[in-house]
Amino acid sequence: MVRESIADLVAESANNMLVLVAQTSDSNPLNASYDPSSGIFSGGDPQHRDQPDLLRYGMIGAHAAGRAAIAGGLSDTIPASAIPSSGLPAVGGPRIVHVYRASDTDLVLTILHDSGNDLIVPLQAVFGVGFAVMDGGSVASPGNVISATAAARLDATHIALTLASGITNPSSDVLLFYPYGSTQIGRGDAVTDNASLVTPPAGWNIADDLGTAWAINMPLQATCYPITLSDQPD
Repeated sequence: MVRESIADLVAESANNMLVLVAQTSDSNPLNASYDPSSGIFSGGDPQHRDQPDLLRYGMIGAHAAGRAAIAGGLSDTIPASAIPSSGLPAVGGPRIVHVYRASDTDLVLTILHDSGNDLIVPLQAVFGVGFAVMDGGSVASPGNVISATAAARLDATHIALTLASGITNPSSDVLLFYPYGSTQIGRGDAVTDNASLVTPPAGWNIADDLGTAWAINMPLQATCYPITLSDQPD
């Protein structure tokens, strides 16, 4: 409901608001114990985020913030017309645009890229962490929530999901969430693009200017509104 409210506020142009980081669940609680080789975390303060994740959010959000500043005439020397039409992050990562119900336990997600051109399924992401469907019901009156148990790259724009149990309702009554509610995906456990491997337009390589830490893969965006399943492939 919080994600929906934020999306509604941003959609109202009079509010002059912009979402800079479209995925924040791929983070660890402050002072949590963390194994970077597995992506597993435990403990910590769940009400606050760990410093490495906050720093990474700044790097992700800087792209959308910079575009907004330039569009608002706040840059020193760069006009909006100078920004390349492609090859640079615009919204902070790829997003899910279609969910095909291949079977009662198998889904195929179609991904629209931002600045990357391929998909990476790292660490705990291979176990489907964060993905879930609501089998019937609604956000206001939740139905049965079924978590994913596996996720795999099919190609550069498709991810296959396996659910823990079968869906029983018609696809029109089933919603996909990434993630559902307050579920924490964890640092390094989100599906990402390959933005760090894509050569940016000449003269626009942020890593050359600010350091290699700025060459990062962008996480798959959270679903502000859940996505209704389809019985047809895209």
